[in-house]
Amino acid sequence: MLAIPSAARPLGAFAIATAVPGAPVATLELAAALGEWLSDGLKAQLLQLGVRQRHSFIEDLPRYLAGRAPRRLTTTSTGLAEQAAGACLDAADAGREAIGLVITATNAADRPVPCLGYELMARLAGRLRRDANVVNMQNQGCSALLKALDIARSHVAAHPRQLVLVVVTEGPTGLMRPKEPRMHYSFQELARSGGGATRPTEDMVGAFLFGDGAVALLLGRPGPGAKFAFGPMTHLSNLEPGDLELLTMNEGGILNPEYAGFP
Repeated sequence: MLAIPSAARPLGAFAIATAVPGAPVATLELAAALGEWLSDGLKAQLLQLGVRQRHSFIEDLPRYLAGRAPRRLTTTSTGLAEQAAGACLDAADAGREAIGLVITATNAADRPVPCLGYELMARLAGRLRRDANVVNMQNQGCSALLKALDIARSHVAAHPRQLVLVVVTEGPTGLMRPKEPRMHYSFQELARSGGGATRPTEDMVGAFLFGDGAVALLLGRPGPGAKFAFGPMTHLSNLEPGDLELLTMNEGGILNPEYAGFP
């Protein structure tokens, strides 16, 4: 019988909690607020994305995106992470001494420094061990949660008596600007007309596609008290040097600064 390496064994989930800001914003509300700037082709495309509603940090998101309301935040990435993590700890039977590692991930932090991981440790003072290890995964793209689970798996393999708290929060609407008061066209319409700048269209699609939320998971070795187990996991990338280029974002780095648009 083939033994499964400890790092490849499943993880047990002892508690999971989520948090979202405010009331949901319907796609039809966005379309109504921005409709005068949407071509027929783009409007049809946006309504077919499959996203009926989303939550947002921005108070009155439709009017803000249309330039008719000021930018007011109802909460932040760190605040939402705190809500999810607190609810996750409330749902777990384990005491704070069992949590040896805290992993956080976000592409929409409140600020670059201090990072989300240490802001969360400060917000949860008294609920987490002060000597718990912290791994902060900031601006690492869409697969950060999967990488966080992989790190948690390795930690549990090395410390089977410990638990890992993973907290992921995203707030892309908090990074959105009001849309340009001009007609926006679909990618197909731009191509048929001979091209043109696609960035305004990309930004408009992002406004209809993304929303804000947070999730927290308390993970450990499968056993009594675990709600379910998942894994083992297998890497499909990071195998070849060229895998680095699967996704790149060039704006904002020292090779291509974007000061006016930062972040």
